[in-house]
Formats: sequence, C-alpha cells, structure tokens
Amino acid sequence: MESRGLLGALPSLLLPAACRSNSCCSSSLTPSRAVLLAGAAQAAEPPPVPRCAATARFDLAAGSPEGALDVCASADETTTFVFDSRVAVGAVDFQPGGRLADWALGQEGLRLHVSPKGDYLPGERVKVTVRFADGAAPASASFWLVGHASRGTRRVEVFRQPRPPDVLKKERDEA
Repeated sequence: MESRGLLGALPSLLLPAACRSNSCCSSSLTPSRAVLLAGAAQAAEPPPVPRCAATARFDLAAGSPEGALDVCASADETTTFVFDSRVAVGAVDFQPGGRLADWALGQEGLRLHVSPKGDYLPGERVKVTVRFADGAAPASASFWLVGHASRGTRRVEVFRQPRPPDVLKKERDEA
C-alpha cells in the first residue's frame, strides 16, 4: 500500500515545479515512465570511490591474488608510482587509452608519473599495468586510477618480494 503511494507521487516529484500545477504536463509522465526514469538514474550512478590517502603503499608477492589495486586520482594532478624494481621500457599500458593528459616513466625505470586529463570524472577508472624488467615474479602489477573530485593520491609506493626465475622453475618442477 505504501509503495503505491510512493509510486503515485513519483510523477510529481520528477516534474519541474511549473508542470506540477498544470494537469496537461503531469499526464505525460505516467507511473511506469517515472519508474523507468528513476531506474535509469540509479543505474547511471558511478561505482563507489575508494578511501583516499596522500600516500599509498602496496606490497606485492608472487603468490598474491591477481587483481588491480585502487589508487585515487584527480584531474590535472600528478600521481607518482615509486617502484623498488625497474619497470621494463615500453611495458606500461593504460586501458582505456586517451584519458591521461601526460605520463612518463623515469630515466631509471623506478618511477611512473601519471596525470589524468582535466575532465577526468569522479568514479572514472583507467587501468594501469606495468611489467617489471628483471623477469622475477610477480612479473607485472596493475592498478586502477579511480577519479576523485579532490583527494588524489600523490605518491604510490610499490614493493615487490621478487623471486628469481630459477627459483620459480625449481618450485614448479618440485610441485
């Protein structure tokens, strides 16, 4: 019974004030249209934005579950990833492409600087994947740059617990 009352009120809630008093306007928005509009508005809501800190630290391990880690990013602000292992030249990927104003891998391959475009929206996501140069596991790492209106993470420290390829091969042979 109460849901009918709410459903009946939706058309008037979704109309501009000028149309609420005019019967010809309100008849064009039926309860079923109002439900569709309300559902579309809910479906368009962005996914929740993670908690943000000025500095983030991630410890990667060869056996840790694969999956991209969330990093807050704000439009026109640079986020710097600091790695304890070199990133291979040409081994940085962004998906979808074209959402960054600029990015650069440091000369020694230990830093990655990324700056989202000025129209980068809160909740928007760009996946950043890097491959490490030493061939040890984990061989790569992925992060989600998640748009945040005001609190982008400025520094992301990434530590690996690398295991040389010969140790990994020995472990596979023993298994």
